[in-house]
Amino acid sequence: LNPIYDSSFKYLMSDEKVARILLSALLKRNVTSLAPASQEYIDHVKGRQANSDYTIYRLDFKANVEIEERDESGALVGRSEETILIEMQKVWLQTELLRFRKYLGGQYSDPANVKSDGKTPRRIVAIYLLGHKIPNMGEAIAYGYGDRLVDYDGQPVVTQGKSDFVESLTHDIVIVQIPRLPEKPANAAERILEVFNQRYRETSNPSVLSIPDRMDVMRPEEKTVVSKLRDGLLEPDIIAKIGMENEILEELDTRDLQIEKQKAELERKTVELERKDAEIARNAAEKAEMNAELEKQKSEIERQKAQTRLAARTLRQKGMSPDEIATILGIGADEVENLTE
Repeated sequence: LNPIYDSSFKYLMSDEKVARILLSALLKRNVTSLAPASQEYIDHVKGRQANSDYTIYRLDFKANVEIEERDESGALVGRSEETILIEMQKVWLQTELLRFRKYLGGQYSDPANVKSDGKTPRRIVAIYLLGHKIPNMGEAIAYGYGDRLVDYDGQPVVTQGKSDFVESLTHDIVIVQIPRLPEKPANAAERILEVFNQRYRETSNPSVLSIPDRMDVMRPEEKTVVSKLRDGLLEPDIIAKIGMENEILEELDTRDLQIEKQKAELERKTVELERKDAEIARNAAEKAEMNAELEKQKSEIERQKAQTRLAARTLRQKGMSPDEIATILGIGADEVENLTE
């Protein structure tokens, strides 16, 4: 089964052993026990058939995780356990990201989510399995601790610009960008998450993965996860639910495609209007410049006329004839008469 579908994902995570394997790999800490509290809610996207609302699956866990205590040299000196809350969500539409924050706000304010002293809040770790890419982050798996974002090996993640999603999260987080999972896994988390890698999806039936048979080289925990998904192919109820989910996902894809087309058309029209506005402004500026030049030329002509009139009158006062003045100023004799009247 392809766990990209909520029905498959629910089936996979319903197995406590499988859930502990997956969460241990993602948290990089041994999860010793889980107390699941799965929750579902109905999305407002209707299917073609009556009563076929799309159910999106969300997972909450209270988990005991192992803490390794080491001395200054890094040597292991002991182990202890910590109980944490894990909020795990899988989303394929970027528009759904906001509801993560709304839900986590409720988790923080829940008085039941405290330690045994009844006062100290338990630490919450949010795990996001994203079916789309975060534009400014190239790491397939990233860990956020407050304002720090690091990769699996603890090295700082360099982002090209800001990410509203990442910057809006203030709790401990694990972000998995499924489309960025590498072809060759490089760590334990990537090896376990290989079952989410959509390059193995069958073209004719996207709800099924064709993972290369490497059972002989797989680690025991990897075999457990793969076997669970393989067994799911024999569950007719799950197959039926995936069929309905496929239908809804197609409708969501169609809706999002229409929205993207509308956005692209709006952007195109906006650019066209801006171009026309710029052209109008440019034409207005050119017209204003031409008018200014015409006014300048008009003023120059008037100035030259005034100078010619002054010169003609001065020469006339000195007793020169109109013909003599016309010859000196380079104008007609009749024009001299007009200037000296």
